[in-house]
Amino acid sequence: MAETIELNLQLQPSLALRVLRPTARLHADMANVIAGPKGDPGDGGGVQSIALPAGEALGGHRVVFARDGFAFHASRDDVFHANAVLGITTGSASAGSAANVQTAGVIVESSWAWLASKPIFLGLNGVLTQSPPTTGVSLVIGVPTASDSMLINVQMPINL
Repeated sequence: MAETIELNLQLQPSLALRVLRPTARLHADMANVIAGPKGDPGDGGGVQSIALPAGEALGGHRVVFARDGFAFHASRDDVFHANAVLGITTGSASAGSAANVQTAGVIVESSWAWLASKPIFLGLNGVLTQSPPTTGVSLVIGVPTASDSMLINVQMPINL
């Protein structure tokens, strides 16, 4: 039978905690637990993308979020946008047309000139920037892999 230890902490509101101490330990042969059949080969973590209708005219290579099944430009001045980022458009799309959004992997754009030592942030109206924001939300979208490419790796947003 398990031994019961009661611990009462006085907080606002009061909280009572009940902790059970096990009397027996479970042992397992980890070699048998870890070993298993070999899985199917993966895709190598390559490019991942989705298509969804544009909720507004979208620029190419801009950060977007989804709302009600439509893609919209994300912006660092809106906390909701930062928490709902999908990825980066691979081209422009008019409102109502299909927008291709890359959600992971390396994306290339010849007009970019990224500095290798700096992360890439969400800016205003979906624009990518290497200037860290001082207001709104700081959200790293990825890191440069070359001056004209980046690895999409969306991080947790930080409210400023």
